[in-house]
Amino acid sequence: EMKKVTVTPDVISHNVAISACGRARLWLVAFAVLQDLRAALLVPDVITFNALVSACERARQWTVAVAILDGMLQEKVAPDVVTYGAAISACEG
Repeated sequence: EMKKVTVTPDVISHNVAISACGRARLWLVAFAVLQDLRAALLVPDVITFNALVSACERARQWTVAVAILDGMLQEKVAPDVVTYGAAISACEG
């Protein structure tokens, strides 16, 4: 039955993949998933960016985490308390 069903990746499935990459400290792979999301003509949301910032936090990539905040503003996606908390944690790292 499952072979008959075609699952089309959406923003949620990409966000889950980015979060998994973050937990594994694979921040570069997380960005590759973001590229896949964009290639599928999907629009990243605040959860996407939160997962990316968290991935950078875990990988101790504070400069990238801060750059993501700037990118969010350029893309007109409003950071939230989770975004700022993860970015601050990345800088404390």
